[in-house]
Amino acid sequence: MVHKEFLGGDKPTPSDFIEILSEVLDTPGINRSDVEEFVRSKLNVNPTQAHIDLCQVRWRAIFTTNYDDIVETAYRIAPKRAQERCDAIFDSHFARIESDYMEVVRLFKLMGSVKGTGRKTKMALSRSDYHRKLQQRDGLFRQLKDFAKDGTIIYIGYSFGDLIVKDILSEIEEEIPIDEMPWGWALLPSWDEKTEQMLRERRIIPIQMTFEEFVSLSVSMIDEGPSSETSGVIVTVANVSVEIPKSDLNMYRRQFEIHHDELGSKSIPDKNQAIQEFLEGQSDPWLGIFNGWAFKRVKNEEIYASFHQQVGKVLERECPIVLTLGPAGSGKSIAARMLAREIYINDGLPCILLSPETEKIDYRVIDSFARFISESVESVKEMERRLPLVIIIDEAAARIQDVRRLPQYLVSRGIPAVLLAFARENEWKLAKGDYPLKVDSTITIPDELESEKEAEELIDHLRMLGILESAQDNEYWINIIKTEFENSFWDTLYHLVHPARPPLTLSVRNEYDRLVPVAQVAYQYICAFYQFGVPLDLELLARSLHRSYEEFIQSVYDPASLNVIIEMPEQISIRYRARTRMIAEQIGKYVYQSSDELLSELEEIVSNVIPNNVNEVETIRSLLIRRLGPNGTHRITPDDRLIPVFEAAFKAGMMDSATLHHCALLLLSKGDYNGAESYLNQAIEVLNNPNELTHFKTEWRQMIDNSLASVAVRRGLDLQNAGNEGAATKQFSRAVGLFKQARKGEFPNAYPYYGEAWMMLRRSENVAGSERFSLLAEALQIIDESEGNIGDDGRSSLAELESRIVETISGIPSVDTVLSGMVASGDENGGYLLARYNIQVYGQDDKSSTIYLNKAYSIVMEALSITPGHIPCLRLTARLHKKLYPDDWEGWLDLLQRREHFEGTNSPNSLLFDLALAKTQLADYKGAWPHLEQLERESIGHPRRSGVVATIKDSGKDRRIIGEVKTGLTRSEGWLQCDAVGQDIKFLPLRQKFTASGGQTVTFVLAMNYRGYFAIELRPM
Repeated sequence: MVHKEFLGGDKPTPSDFIEILSEVLDTPGINRSDVEEFVRSKLNVNPTQAHIDLCQVRWRAIFTTNYDDIVETAYRIAPKRAQERCDAIFDSHFARIESDYMEVVRLFKLMGSVKGTGRKTKMALSRSDYHRKLQQRDGLFRQLKDFAKDGTIIYIGYSFGDLIVKDILSEIEEEIPIDEMPWGWALLPSWDEKTEQMLRERRIIPIQMTFEEFVSLSVSMIDEGPSSETSGVIVTVANVSVEIPKSDLNMYRRQFEIHHDELGSKSIPDKNQAIQEFLEGQSDPWLGIFNGWAFKRVKNEEIYASFHQQVGKVLERECPIVLTLGPAGSGKSIAARMLAREIYINDGLPCILLSPETEKIDYRVIDSFARFISESVESVKEMERRLPLVIIIDEAAARIQDVRRLPQYLVSRGIPAVLLAFARENEWKLAKGDYPLKVDSTITIPDELESEKEAEELIDHLRMLGILESAQDNEYWINIIKTEFENSFWDTLYHLVHPARPPLTLSVRNEYDRLVPVAQVAYQYICAFYQFGVPLDLELLARSLHRSYEEFIQSVYDPASLNVIIEMPEQISIRYRARTRMIAEQIGKYVYQSSDELLSELEEIVSNVIPNNVNEVETIRSLLIRRLGPNGTHRITPDDRLIPVFEAAFKAGMMDSATLHHCALLLLSKGDYNGAESYLNQAIEVLNNPNELTHFKTEWRQMIDNSLASVAVRRGLDLQNAGNEGAATKQFSRAVGLFKQARKGEFPNAYPYYGEAWMMLRRSENVAGSERFSLLAEALQIIDESEGNIGDDGRSSLAELESRIVETISGIPSVDTVLSGMVASGDENGGYLLARYNIQVYGQDDKSSTIYLNKAYSIVMEALSITPGHIPCLRLTARLHKKLYPDDWEGWLDLLQRREHFEGTNSPNSLLFDLALAKTQLADYKGAWPHLEQLERESIGHPRRSGVVATIKDSGKDRRIIGEVKTGLTRSEGWLQCDAVGQDIKFLPLRQKFTASGGQTVTFVLAMNYRGYFAIELRPM
């Protein structure tokens, strides 16, 4: 057609489209614009019904050599779409980590578009255009390589005689070894023997089927059941129904599971089979909980009562943690979900369960959900207080950092919440380590049934479900439970559900032996991960087996594999697990003769990860960091044996910041300081690289800085022990700088303070005399500096270290005399240490504390008369002054301002707040405001940004100030015009004991936190 239009003649000599266009464009006198316009006119066609129906199928990506925009148009006009839209992509600037991945189909246009006018987007019409596209397509083919390794490619509408198609196949073959390719499919009307041979050599199976037939068949296979959830869900809280739209739901589900009205509700073809599968751990646990098939253990009531005790607290000031511990098989995971449902139904509170597979939970998404629910409810119903959010963390030992940090974050954002954590007792103890964690209530669920009553209730429950069909009375079965099952909850459930089943160890081995060979290896790999609570991704598993996709599917879904290999369908991918972690552990003991064999197998699986695949990266990270790594729940010892598994991930291209960081910790523990520092610096490079994959940037920079400081400390101590004091001092100085840098960030925490103070204590062990006292003084000064600058949860670990330091000082012979001599000689550290020693050793006794506090105050005041700019003494003096003279605000402010003068612009958060508080107490509101503004900017993430940190008082009584309610207030936010303070003051209307209205004059108490002023306890005038 093109040849005839521009060159005339009936038939072109070349048969390939690109060759024809090249001949036309190379002919003198022919304008390229005319050729482009002619091609556009012929491609100006509408999508067929098949194109529109194609939009109902979920595609990972579409790669096309077509110029037309039929696919894009189809997605615009299709009434039913599995994905929200179609985006055309002409280069490699795409990574499978965007928030809308799998909600948007990516259309990679290899040959340009009819609408393209730029260098990357215009149509490739000639051979020279085609070669230009080849150069541009390198990045696109790297993407195609990942998609090809990740799953099946379907070739539609291609003539495999075309040069373009042959080039594409050749490029794929160069990128991916044939034996690593999954089998693909080619839809063809017909083919000859030569074409079939060429396709099968490239692992492509030809199928005689038209495009229309393929689309019709694909659409007919789409699951239209209730579980597909084409819309959002309804969450009913406080008797208010809140609809969560699908777009938001998908964002939330990547981070956590939401308890909603229909959770666990689905059609049940065979109820008896469904009950059996639920009790054996083969199905969705919510199905059994929704239908009342789960057994409620006695301890569940205690957990529920403890929750009620905590939810009554002032949750804006703290986020209580209720911890439930128990051994494997005690029913913790089911208890967690039953508790969520009970709270949701009975108390009407929103409940979420953090996703165990997501490596790094985005707290901002939790914030978004909490505010959305709260605002939705408050828009239709008056609430006495904000609805608390209930957050449940199963496998909490593996999420210990979230248990530590999430409460701090929620408090800093003013989100009332209660956190319910569930963990195996041994794993929790290991994960918590030496850093104490404040838990408000701890309940232990034993494996043993607690009484004959609980045993009888379990028997009655199984009879009710139709599982235990026995003429024997309950007394008989209670005796069996006591004598044969030793009152074990797990053993009782295991044997009564299947009375004829052999012991667990033998049963799981029999199941394994019955699997076909490929399924055995697959199950082995799955259990290698799931014994640590980590499911294994389908694509990662299939690639690791090095078998064809067809053989993989046949083996995993073989009848012998059913109910052994459990499929976990999710929004974006499919994962596999064993029925329970306990069964996975038994398989591990059966197939691996040693931990070295297990590590070797893990190394093989990890080496097959695709770096662009977020799910796979999170799976590997979860295993290496939260489970097996140096801070994990199942640490491998000696831990340097884990390094090859980390390095297998790096070789596969998974160079993400968190994995690099934790591998560095392994190297640090074995004394490889250069290797550790190298990986830590690479982790920082990843964070700083704007073009790096977003899901590689999950580590906190302040944590990496803290680890770099630890490397410098360990180096310095080794150098000091070797007698190289000069080099050691350089390392210690470097560590101090890094520790100070690590104190800045979104999560103020105790680690950098603890690390630096510990370094000073360790250094003091290798020296004597005044140098030793100087180092011990610095250690205590660092702990002093942490006050008000970290969350309360970190105070306990610092308090323990403080006790060790004071104990070291106390152990020095004639320490009182030595310190007094230092004071007499004008040593600034002498005055500080003597005062701290008096406070810590003598000032804790209520009867004599005032005497020794006054003595300490006199000592540091005298030290300041000699060295006015000694910040540690100024800090300690201000602390003592406030305690001894609580109403002397001018004296306290003078000390604070002297400290501010010497600290300069780098004043810590605690000093900024104290300055603002002192000036506010003195009614200098205008003078306080600059400190509050700076504090609001610099205290991001601090828990003291929420709740009441201080109230303004006169002679011990709340100062009441007059203000006028401004118009435009809502139930959740109001403002007071206050001439006395000189600025508008925020208040929370729903927290007041009366209904305020615009223009009303009120009195209020002025409260403060790290965000600034706010009003509480409003009263009408």
